[in-house]
Amino acid sequence: MVISSDSRWEMVDAITRQTITYGTYKQTLKDVLGDLTVKPLTGIPVAVAALYAFWSIFTSFAGTS
Repeated sequence: MVISSDSRWEMVDAITRQTITYGTYKQTLKDVLGDLTVKPLTGIPVAVAALYAFWSIFTSFAGTS
């Protein structure tokens, strides 16, 4: 049995219409922060701020300056 290329793609389209459902996407704060931290322009300042925050917390609990 030989099926033409057009017939194959029609069959693929029919199968995908029956099996795939599309939903809505809601962007969360986690998604926004993830996008900001992977870009060098915003990710480097965020990393520096996080390191400074950890350092300041550690030094306040350790009692050293």
